[in-house]
Amino acid sequence: MSSWSDSDEFTFLDISSRSETMTTRANETEEREEERKLAFEDIAANQTDTIFNLPGLKITKFTHKRIKFTFQPSLILDDISETYIFCCKLRYLELYRKWMIKKEPIPLSPLIQKVTLGEILIDDNIDSIADVIFKIYCHLKEVSEEEIIYRRNKFKRYKSGLLSDLYIDAIDEELYLTDKERAALFEKRLQIWKRMIPPNVRAKKSTLRK
Repeated sequence: MSSWSDSDEFTFLDISSRSETMTTRANETEEREEERKLAFEDIAANQTDTIFNLPGLKITKFTHKRIKFTFQPSLILDDISETYIFCCKLRYLELYRKWMIKKEPIPLSPLIQKVTLGEILIDDNIDSIADVIFKIYCHLKEVSEEEIIYRRNKFKRYKSGLLSDLYIDAIDEELYLTDKERAALFEKRLQIWKRMIPPNVRAKKSTLRK
Protein backbone atom coordinates (compact mmCIF):
# COMPACT_ATOMS: atom_id res chain seq x y z
CA MET A 1 0.00 0.00 0.00
CA SER A 2 1.50 3.33 -1.09
CA SER A 3 1.29 6.51 0.94
CA TRP A 4 1.20 10.10 -0.27
CA SER A 5 3.94 12.20 1.30
CA ASP A 6 4.70 15.91 1.30
CA SER A 7 7.78 15.26 -0.81
CA ASP A 8 5.63 13.57 -3.47
CA GLU A 9 3.36 16.61 -3.55
CA PHE A 10 6.29 18.98 -3.98
CA THR A 11 7.72 16.80 -6.73
CA PHE A 12 4.40 16.84 -8.57
CA LEU A 13 4.11 20.63 -8.22
CA ASP A 14 7.71 21.08 -9.37
CA ILE A 15 7.16 18.99 -12.51
CA SER A 16 3.90 20.79 -13.22
CA SER A 17 5.56 24.17 -12.78
CA ARG A 18 8.43 23.27 -15.09
CA SER A 19 5.98 21.97 -17.68
CA GLU A 20 4.05 25.23 -17.59
CA THR A 21 7.28 27.22 -17.87
CA MET A 22 8.39 25.22 -20.91
CA THR A 23 4.98 25.67 -22.53
CA THR A 24 5.11 29.40 -21.88
CA ARG A 25 8.60 29.66 -23.36
CA ALA A 26 7.55 27.65 -26.41
CA ASN A 27 4.59 29.96 -26.95
CA GLU A 28 6.79 33.02 -26.55
CA THR A 29 9.28 31.62 -29.06
CA GLU A 30 6.50 30.87 -31.53
CA GLU A 31 5.08 34.37 -31.16
CA ARG A 32 8.52 35.94 -31.54
CA GLU A 33 9.26 33.93 -34.69
CA GLU A 34 5.90 34.88 -36.17
CA GLU A 35 6.65 38.55 -35.50
CA ARG A 36 10.08 38.16 -37.14
CA LYS A 37 8.53 36.42 -40.12
CA LEU A 38 6.04 39.24 -40.67
CA ALA A 39 8.74 41.88 -40.19
CA PHE A 40 11.02 40.32 -42.81
CA GLU A 41 8.12 39.83 -45.21
CA ASP A 42 7.32 43.52 -44.85
CA ILE A 43 10.92 44.51 -45.56
CA ALA A 44 11.07 42.25 -48.62
CA ALA A 45 7.74 43.55 -49.94
CA ASN A 46 8.56 47.26 -49.55
CA GLN A 47 12.26 47.00 -50.50
CA THR A 48 12.94 50.45 -49.07
CA ASP A 49 16.35 49.54 -47.69
CA THR A 50 19.35 50.46 -49.83
CA ILE A 51 20.50 46.82 -50.12
CA PHE A 52 17.62 46.20 -52.53
CA ASN A 53 18.90 48.91 -54.86
CA LEU A 54 22.64 48.29 -55.04
CA PRO A 55 23.76 48.18 -58.72
CA GLY A 56 24.73 44.67 -59.78
CA LEU A 57 23.39 43.06 -56.60
CA LYS A 58 20.26 40.92 -56.67
CA ILE A 59 18.56 39.59 -53.55
CA THR A 60 16.94 36.30 -54.56
CA LYS A 61 15.70 35.24 -51.12
CA PHE A 62 14.86 37.35 -48.07
CA THR A 63 13.07 35.63 -45.20
CA HIS A 64 13.38 35.53 -41.41
CA LYS A 65 15.51 32.38 -41.71
CA ARG A 66 17.41 32.65 -44.99
CA ILE A 67 18.87 35.44 -47.09
CA LYS A 68 20.49 34.82 -50.45
CA PHE A 69 21.93 37.33 -52.88
CA THR A 70 24.19 37.46 -55.93
CA PHE A 71 26.55 40.06 -57.33
CA GLN A 72 27.32 40.24 -61.06
CA PRO A 73 30.08 42.82 -61.60
CA SER A 74 29.66 42.90 -65.40
CA LEU A 75 26.36 44.74 -64.89
CA ILE A 76 28.21 47.78 -63.55
CA LEU A 77 31.84 47.37 -64.67
CA ASP A 78 33.50 47.07 -68.08
CA ASP A 79 36.13 44.52 -69.08
CA ILE A 80 34.97 41.79 -66.74
CA SER A 81 33.47 38.45 -67.70
CA GLU A 82 29.71 37.94 -67.61
CA THR A 83 30.42 34.51 -66.14
CA TYR A 84 31.52 36.08 -62.85
CA ILE A 85 28.51 35.82 -60.56
CA PHE A 86 29.22 35.74 -56.84
CA CYS A 87 26.66 34.08 -54.56
CA CYS A 88 26.35 34.55 -50.81
CA LYS A 89 23.95 33.18 -48.19
CA LEU A 90 23.07 34.23 -44.65
CA ARG A 91 21.36 31.87 -42.20
CA TYR A 92 19.50 32.65 -38.98
CA LEU A 93 20.54 30.63 -35.93
CA GLU A 94 17.49 30.37 -33.71
CA LEU A 95 19.50 29.06 -30.77
CA TYR A 96 21.61 32.23 -30.62
CA ARG A 97 19.06 34.58 -32.20
CA LYS A 98 21.82 35.72 -34.52
CA TRP A 99 22.74 35.49 -38.19
CA MET A 100 25.87 34.11 -39.79
CA ILE A 101 27.35 33.90 -43.26
CA LYS A 102 26.51 30.40 -44.46
CA LYS A 103 28.06 30.50 -47.92
CA GLU A 104 30.89 32.76 -48.99
CA PRO A 105 31.67 33.66 -52.61
CA ILE A 106 34.46 31.50 -53.98
CA PRO A 107 37.40 32.18 -54.06
CA LEU A 108 36.98 34.91 -51.44
CA SER A 109 36.83 32.77 -48.30
CA PRO A 110 37.05 33.51 -45.49
CA LEU A 111 34.94 36.62 -46.02
CA ILE A 112 33.60 36.56 -42.44
CA GLN A 113 36.77 38.10 -41.02
CA LYS A 114 36.71 40.92 -43.54
CA VAL A 115 33.11 42.06 -43.14
CA THR A 116 32.32 41.26 -39.52
CA LEU A 117 35.66 42.29 -37.98
CA GLY A 118 36.20 38.83 -36.55
CA GLU A 119 32.70 38.44 -35.16
CA ILE A 120 31.06 35.33 -36.60
CA LEU A 121 27.51 36.13 -35.48
CA ILE A 122 25.44 39.03 -36.82
CA ASP A 123 22.74 40.81 -34.81
CA ASP A 124 19.14 40.05 -35.75
CA ASN A 125 18.06 43.46 -37.05
CA ILE A 126 17.83 44.96 -40.52
CA ASP A 127 20.53 47.56 -39.84
CA SER A 128 23.15 44.96 -38.89
CA ILE A 129 22.14 42.63 -41.74
CA ALA A 130 22.14 45.44 -44.30
CA ASP A 131 25.53 46.64 -43.05
CA VAL A 132 27.08 43.19 -43.57
CA ILE A 133 25.52 42.81 -47.03
CA PHE A 134 26.79 46.25 -48.03
CA LYS A 135 30.31 45.43 -46.81
CA ILE A 136 30.26 42.18 -48.79
CA TYR A 137 29.05 44.13 -51.83
CA CYS A 138 31.87 46.68 -51.52
CA HIS A 139 34.45 43.94 -51.04
CA LEU A 140 33.27 42.00 -54.12
CA LYS A 141 33.27 45.20 -56.16
CA GLU A 142 36.83 45.95 -55.05
CA VAL A 143 37.97 42.43 -55.93
CA SER A 144 36.29 42.75 -59.35
CA GLU A 145 38.10 46.03 -60.03
CA GLU A 146 41.41 44.36 -59.14
CA GLU A 147 40.55 41.54 -61.55
CA ILE A 148 39.95 44.08 -64.34
CA ILE A 149 43.36 45.69 -63.78
CA TYR A 150 45.04 42.27 -63.73
CA ARG A 151 43.38 41.17 -66.97
CA ARG A 152 44.18 44.43 -68.77
CA ASN A 153 47.86 44.32 -67.80
CA LYS A 154 48.05 40.66 -68.72
CA PHE A 155 46.64 41.30 -72.21
CA LYS A 156 48.97 44.27 -72.74
CA ARG A 157 51.95 42.01 -72.04
CA TYR A 158 50.54 39.47 -74.51
CA LYS A 159 50.09 42.07 -77.26
CA SER A 160 53.61 43.37 -76.62
CA GLY A 161 55.03 39.88 -77.07
CA LEU A 162 56.08 39.63 -73.44
CA LEU A 163 53.61 36.86 -72.69
CA SER A 164 52.93 33.63 -74.54
CA ASP A 165 49.42 32.82 -75.74
CA LEU A 166 49.62 29.81 -73.45
CA TYR A 167 48.64 32.19 -70.67
CA ILE A 168 45.60 33.49 -72.53
CA ASP A 169 42.56 31.70 -71.14
CA ALA A 170 38.87 31.60 -72.07
CA ILE A 171 38.14 34.75 -70.04
CA ASP A 172 40.83 36.72 -71.87
CA GLU A 173 39.47 35.49 -75.19
CA GLU A 174 35.94 36.52 -74.23
CA LEU A 175 37.02 40.02 -73.21
CA TYR A 176 39.67 41.02 -75.73
CA LEU A 177 39.69 38.83 -78.85
CA THR A 178 37.45 39.02 -81.90
CA ASP A 179 35.78 35.90 -83.26
CA LYS A 180 38.43 35.78 -85.99
CA GLU A 181 41.27 36.06 -83.48
CA ARG A 182 39.75 33.37 -81.28
CA ALA A 183 39.43 31.02 -84.27
CA ALA A 184 43.05 31.66 -85.28
CA LEU A 185 44.29 31.03 -81.74
CA PHE A 186 42.26 27.84 -81.53
CA GLU A 187 43.73 26.57 -84.82
CA LYS A 188 47.25 27.38 -83.65
CA ARG A 189 46.74 25.47 -80.41
CA LEU A 190 45.15 22.57 -82.28
CA GLN A 191 48.19 22.22 -84.53
CA ILE A 192 50.49 22.28 -81.49
CA TRP A 193 48.37 19.64 -79.81
CA LYS A 194 48.53 17.42 -82.91
CA ARG A 195 52.32 17.66 -82.99
CA MET A 196 52.43 16.54 -79.37
CA ILE A 197 50.70 13.25 -80.21
CA PRO A 198 53.26 10.39 -80.43
CA PRO A 199 53.89 9.13 -84.02
CA ASN A 200 52.58 5.63 -83.26
CA VAL A 201 49.29 7.09 -82.01
CA ARG A 202 48.96 9.29 -85.12
CA ALA A 203 49.63 6.27 -87.35
CA LYS A 204 47.03 4.20 -85.49
CA LYS A 205 44.41 6.95 -85.88
CA SER A 206 45.24 7.23 -89.59
CA THR A 207 44.76 3.47 -90.02
CA LEU A 208 41.43 3.57 -88.23
CA ARG A 209 40.17 6.31 -90.56
CA LYS A 210 40.95 4.11 -93.58
